[in-house]
Amino acid sequence: MKSVLNVIHKISQSNDENIRQVPDPSTDNINRNTILLAIIQNPGIRYREPLRLTDLSDGVLAYHLKRIEKSRYIIVVRQNKKTTRYFFHDMPVGDVLIIGHIRHSTRRRILTFILEHRICTFSSIVEHISKAPSTVSWHLKALIGEKIVSIQKNDYDKRLVYRLTSGGFIAHVLSNYNVKLHRNIEYYYEIGIHLNDDSLLCFQ
Repeated sequence: MKSVLNVIHKISQSNDENIRQVPDPSTDNINRNTILLAIIQNPGIRYREPLRLTDLSDGVLAYHLKRIEKSRYIIVVRQNKKTTRYFFHDMPVGDVLIIGHIRHSTRRRILTFILEHRICTFSSIVEHISKAPSTVSWHLKALIGEKIVSIQKNDYDKRLVYRLTSGGFIAHVLSNYNVKLHRNIEYYYEIGIHLNDDSLLCFQ
């Protein structure tokens, strides 16, 4: 697993322009440019969000999104026939997978909590998230299914514990797309050296 410390240190040394480069939208239509800009600045945006950001009507937005998709300016990810997310075409595949989850507040809190503590029990996650155990379990199953979080028995007392499959990559994506964390990036850099220490467990 790539070291979280190395990733966060690299990110902290970059300026904002290097962390988040926003290309200029370039189509021959002002409405499509407006939609593209909303997608570029909000990777993983869902259908209803451009409605609010662009002030376009439902029909006009749907028409231009289809035109943009056909032109291959964007990546469209449809999940379970219910959720559709939009990304600019140059978005790395790995980032696309993660961003859909970190735009969801509960899953983002789960991921950042596990990132901070490295290895967590179910009860500690429930306590931190302040959601019903069934809700936390549902979100964890989704993250496990996408191979973002892994579950295994702790060697010490045989309890089930959760960890990120790639903490460094999660930290990179959270930072790169300016998702607000419950801790700032300097804090992660400060604790980064501890993230490889097996003694740092969030057991309750």
